[in-house]
Amino acid sequence: MNPRERFLACNRFQNVDRVPITEIAIWSHTHERWLKEGLPRDVDASLGCLSGNEFFGFERWEYIPVSVSMIPTFDHQVLQEDERIVVYRGGDGIVHKALKEGTVRGTRASMDQYVSFPVTDRASFLEMKKRYDPATPIRYPRWWDDLARCYRGRDYPLALTGIGGFGFY
Repeated sequence: MNPRERFLACNRFQNVDRVPITEIAIWSHTHERWLKEGLPRDVDASLGCLSGNEFFGFERWEYIPVSVSMIPTFDHQVLQEDERIVVYRGGDGIVHKALKEGTVRGTRASMDQYVSFPVTDRASFLEMKKRYDPATPIRYPRWWDDLARCYRGRDYPLALTGIGGFGFY
C-alpha cells in the first residue's frame, strides 16, 4: 500500500499492511537532546519536515496551502513583561502568559498558559466569525486550480494546516 491508500483504509476502518506512522513536529528541546544523544546533524526535525522523513520512517503527507486561520489576525501586543514572564495578546486574540527562560530556537520549554480568550459572549462570537469567512480570497493561493490538478495523481494524503483558532491540530 502507498501512504494515501494506507491513510484512507485506516480512516475507513479497513485492514492495512501496517499502521501509518506520522508526526507533525518535535519540540526544539527534544531535537537538541537527540543531537546530544547522536542524532545526525543533517536530519531535519523541524515542523513539516517530518513528512516522509526517511530517517524516522514517517509516512509522506503534505499540507494544503489553504489558510484556516483568522483573517485578519489580531495585532501582537505585549501587555506585561518582567525578567521571567511575558503576558501578550497573540495573533489569535488569546492572551498568553509565557515563561521567557528556557527558549530553544524560538520555542519554549513548556506551553503558554491561556489567560483569556477573544470570544466571551454571542456578540464577540459574531465579530470573530467575520475573521473566518471561507470566501476570503487570500485564504487560497493564486495557483489553486493548478495545484488541485497536480494533487489528483498523488500517492500520499493531504492535510489542512493545523494552525487555527481552535488549537494546533
